[in-house]
Amino acid sequence: MRFGNAHYYVGDMRRAREVYRQLLGREPRYSDDDWTEFALDGGVLALHLHSRRPEVTETTEVRYGALVTLEVEDIGRALEQAGRAGWRQVSDLMSEPYGKLARIQDPWGNQVVLHEPSR
Repeated sequence: MRFGNAHYYVGDMRRAREVYRQLLGREPRYSDDDWTEFALDGGVLALHLHSRRPEVTETTEVRYGALVTLEVEDIGRALEQAGRAGWRQVSDLMSEPYGKLARIQDPWGNQVVLHEPSR
């Protein structure tokens, strides 16, 4: 068995494609009006259009399911890049024995964890 993809629902595919492209620093491997895929080491992060999904201005609570975690080399730089791309930091920067972590949220309330491993 191998990992296929994780996907998030977004309300505007054109905007979402750009928000995620800037965060990930790469072009999609596939994109149409309803579905976009970004190939990452270990699998695919995909976006699925749900045209009635509104943008949110408040932090949404994550109650169920999984969160995608993206490993980064420099979490400070990744947070700056995310902010410029339209993401919002929704947790404090945490330092743990295994590294630094922070959660960010896209304009539709989907959250991603950024993780800078300890060296």
